[in-house]
Amino acid sequence: MLTVENITYEINNRTLVKNLSFSMCCGEVVAILGANGAGKSTLLKMLSGEKKNAEGNILLNGKAIHSYASGELAKKRAVLSQHNVVNVDFLVKDIVMMGRYPHYKSSPGKNDRNVVRQTMDVCGVTELEERSILTLSGGEQQRVQLARVLAQIWDCPGALLLMDEPVSGMDLQYQQQTLAIVTALARKDFMVITVLHDINLAAQYADRILMLKNGRKWNDGSPAEVLNTRNVYNIFSIEADVNINRHTLKPFVLPKEVLIDSNKFHSNSHHMSTDNLNTLKETYLSYKNANPGKRIRDVAAALNLSEAELLMTGLGETVTRLNPDFESVLKAVPTLGHVMALTRNEYCVNERKGAYEKISFTPHAGLVLGDDIDLRLFLGSWKHGFAVVEERTTSLQFFDGMGVAVHKIYLTEKSNLDAFKSLVESFTADDQQAAVISRDQQKRPAAGKPDSEIDLAGFQEGWNNMQDTHEFFMLMRKFGVSRIQAMHLAPAGRTKEIAVDTFKGFITECAERQVPVMVFTGNPGCIQIHSGLVTNLLEKGEWFNVLDPEFNLHLRLDGIASVWHVVKPSVDGDINSLEIYDKDGEMIVQFFGKRKPGIPELEQWREVLKLEFA
Repeated sequence: MLTVENITYEINNRTLVKNLSFSMCCGEVVAILGANGAGKSTLLKMLSGEKKNAEGNILLNGKAIHSYASGELAKKRAVLSQHNVVNVDFLVKDIVMMGRYPHYKSSPGKNDRNVVRQTMDVCGVTELEERSILTLSGGEQQRVQLARVLAQIWDCPGALLLMDEPVSGMDLQYQQQTLAIVTALARKDFMVITVLHDINLAAQYADRILMLKNGRKWNDGSPAEVLNTRNVYNIFSIEADVNINRHTLKPFVLPKEVLIDSNKFHSNSHHMSTDNLNTLKETYLSYKNANPGKRIRDVAAALNLSEAELLMTGLGETVTRLNPDFESVLKAVPTLGHVMALTRNEYCVNERKGAYEKISFTPHAGLVLGDDIDLRLFLGSWKHGFAVVEERTTSLQFFDGMGVAVHKIYLTEKSNLDAFKSLVESFTADDQQAAVISRDQQKRPAAGKPDSEIDLAGFQEGWNNMQDTHEFFMLMRKFGVSRIQAMHLAPAGRTKEIAVDTFKGFITECAERQVPVMVFTGNPGCIQIHSGLVTNLLEKGEWFNVLDPEFNLHLRLDGIASVWHVVKPSVDGDINSLEIYDKDGEMIVQFFGKRKPGIPELEQWREVLKLEFA
């Protein structure tokens, strides 16, 4: 018998399951129904022992689920997960035999082999036993995994079988066959709980239906008792006719057609459909399982999606959407204490630890002018913000309208976790649905005019007469010159293109001489500046890295198209920089000697430049 008493599960101050109770006996099939985010998968993970309830009790045959030894529990409870990705070239018969691992020590016995044979026969995969699991279709793989979990408890009457969407991806025949198998299993004195999205399959095969809404039990009873027009609308927000199938005498739910006004397309409010979100989540998890260790940005690139789209598959679980009042959110960040700020573009990642201090905003930009974290913020590009609580990291992440990350803030072991929880609670958005991200190409800054149309003499005179390096932006705008174009059109002696690999020697020299530098890394929404020493350098594969305790820089070497030594005049004398560009003429990273306005450039910096680039 399974007894569930007032269980609650919370994460990141969000309650996913609340005060939920029910019980079941051997011989029953219970289907769990609910909209996305209702708490179905979370409940199943609690019942399996994967997630521990904050309150209440889960008793399997009178014993708390978490008090079982793992080997003992494996003989009393089996789980068929929603995603079962196998990356190793196992044979089908070997996969099914894995279900017998709890039953033998070194090698399977005669009974184990008989059980495997029986479950493969029942699931219709015997003819596949010598095939590699990697050569099977998705539906065939699901049937093999079903045979595996059946083998785990086949000779253990009274055991509990938990299944999370076991028929997704199967054709009609195997949807029916799979649920017929588990129903027959229940009749042999087993307990079966399955999450389903298809209401009519639940009506056809379940003895009871447990309806969830917002993490709470909404209805619990036989299909005839709970499947009615009102309950279907309350749970799924759709209108439907509910009739009795005269052949089976069971309810049949026929949703009414949903009509959408096409004039509403391209409005300011875009939400991803439930089906699209589910498909995206399945694709993401499948790829991530097949490519462990890949970062979410790289997975997004491989799937031709944005990072924000993949992140939103965790809404309601590990991800919380924040209100788009990003100025107020950022003003609350100092309460977190010591954090790690991360700003990147396609080819460079700048990570700086410290505290957010001296935060201010103008109508055009924001400033963070702390001793450690130094930022220029352009909030016009910021469209989406999220709080993310994962197994190993906790962060705030911000994205532009195309789902590209503009800035991230990661908690460290020194951060104030209570302040983070308070911040998230204060700025959680009412709308927690996944947004549709524009698939338009990322807009790049406008290219400069053709060289023949530029007032070259005026541009060069303006360059030579600059009093402050910040005047360079106005100079480019005035003459219609792009940044990379300016490198080629500069006055004599003001720019010099150098060999791409030369910059590594320059950074190494700065590290060895302990010359303090300023490292600018940016994107359209944020520029992050590190001021200080660089010490620990490491080139690994395609990345050149600075790996210091409070500052990390990761520069992708294969993204570098050109490197320039640039000289700009100022009232404090000439200011020298090293600027690195990609193939599109976009700035990747920029290096200066550490300085403050009103103070001449460091002589040590100039010596390194002369030594490396003379």
